[in-house]
Amino acid sequence: MVLRGIVLHWFKNYLDNRTQFVVVNGVPSNTLLIRNGVPQGSILGPLLFLVYIKDINNAVPGEKLKLFADDTNLFVQGPDICHASDHTNLLLSKLHSWFVANKLTLSLPKTCYTVFGKSRNDTCVLKLTDYKLQQVDHCKYLGLYLDKNLDWTVHIDYIYIKRS
Repeated sequence: MVLRGIVLHWFKNYLDNRTQFVVVNGVPSNTLLIRNGVPQGSILGPLLFLVYIKDINNAVPGEKLKLFADDTNLFVQGPDICHASDHTNLLLSKLHSWFVANKLTLSLPKTCYTVFGKSRNDTCVLKLTDYKLQQVDHCKYLGLYLDKNLDWTVHIDYIYIKRS
């Protein structure tokens, strides 16, 4: 997509020359120019973010990459845990390159994985650069808690506690 003319001018006017500052204990900081991003909470923010990340699937063509708002999920399967792990590490490397090229970062402490299936007792190490990702027994995906046993115990317990 190429923007020109009035549309380009409108976007530049909307995004250029924005500043920010913080107030700590009633004392404001100096004002700084914002070089990247869109105004948080703006109506156009989500749309512009989607336009910005539109080509993320090109980083891992043909793979099961699922996006919802700013959450990115990758689903990988293989004949055994070793193959799936090796393939996942390759895909993570490609995604990392895409993020770097697009001046985006992942929150590594919030990035984790779950191994579903019979061979989950085998060792699996997933890394993003040199950071070893945390393996968890369950994860939240689109509001549902999915656990490694593929039963609903964790999700049902969450709903039960939430409604108590």
